[in-house]
Amino acid sequence: MSVAYDIRALLASASITASVNNMPLNVTDAVAVFETGGMPPDYTHGTAPAIDDKPSFQILIHNASKTAADTLIDTILSMIDGKMNITAGNQIYTEIRQSTPAIYLGRVQTDAGETNEYSLNFTARTRR
Repeated sequence: MSVAYDIRALLASASITASVNNMPLNVTDAVAVFETGGMPPDYTHGTAPAIDDKPSFQILIHNASKTAADTLIDTILSMIDGKMNITAGNQIYTEIRQSTPAIYLGRVQTDAGETNEYSLNFTARTRR
């Protein structure tokens, strides 16, 4: 499974519904998780060689209410940022960190009307 699906499963455990690699535009309030690549893996050598993958992902939030968006951002950050050895989906993430502060991207037009858009960016680490 991919990092986006794993994070969606983690968000679902807190009753946050998110789509993967697609932001629904038929509503003003939505959450989507996008895979954004990552950095090359780290290789360790020795008696127990391992490979640490370093995927990255972005969570986009649409919310018509800035107050509700701030609450949702705080909830997501408390669930994900700075966590170590957390299971999401079927993967153990040895580390998940916010890579940028929450970014307000402005007002966007959806099929349901105008809404506010926010971006949260993260890096992660998994061990193979």
